Amino acid sequence: MTPSRRLVKHRITRFKSMSAALRQLEPFLRIDGARLLRTGRPARNFGRMLPREMLGNWLVCAAVNFDRPGEPLYFTSDPNGGDGLLYDEKNKTIQPTEHVYVRPARAGDTRSGDEFIRDAVADKARLGPPYARGKILVVLLEATLPWQPTNAARMLPAHAFEGVFVTGLESYAEGEYTFAVAWLTRQEGHTQAPVFRVRIAKGFDRWDVTRAQ
Repeated sequence: MTPSRRLVKHRITRFKSMSAALRQLEPFLRIDGARLLRTGRPARNFGRMLPREMLGNWLVCAAVNFDRPGEPLYFTSDPNGGDGLLYDEKNKTIQPTEHVYVRPARAGDTRSGDEFIRDAVADKARLGPPYARGKILVVLLEATLPWQPTNAARMLPAHAFEGVFVTGLESYAEGEYTFAVAWLTRQEGHTQAPVFRVRIAKGFDRWDVTRAQ
């Protein structure tokens, strides 16, 4: 992913580091984290971003920074009241994000995980190209249905977003969280959607990223 908008001067808020951001996210992932992510109130001191939007942005940054030295990509508040900006320190560029949250299926809903993702992207795409153009769409799954990133990428509807990332909790064991982060790209030469696993340590003091495919 290469952010495409040049940085201009605005008053924004950012964390000192990815580690500092993770510590702020810890309360939302602890006890009954799913409920807090679903209903958590906007952060007044961070551009009124929702906790789930902050988590989604953090996960995307962690994945994209996987094979890049340092932390060149991080997120900030959006001075226009949006869902956050991805800022590339190296290239001095920014990318606005748009977020969509996928809740668990209701009784009788037989859609697959890939279909949930398709429908979530379609809902945002209906807002039109002027709304989507230049933005990264981040899908945060609370739904626990299995999903296949490459198949989900093939099922994406037409859209004008710069890119689509899907993040979802993959496992929780002994206090550690592992999230899957998939870049649903349909670019030529990509036979599989790039997928990363982001494991957050029990103490929320470190994390590691591995390339799953």
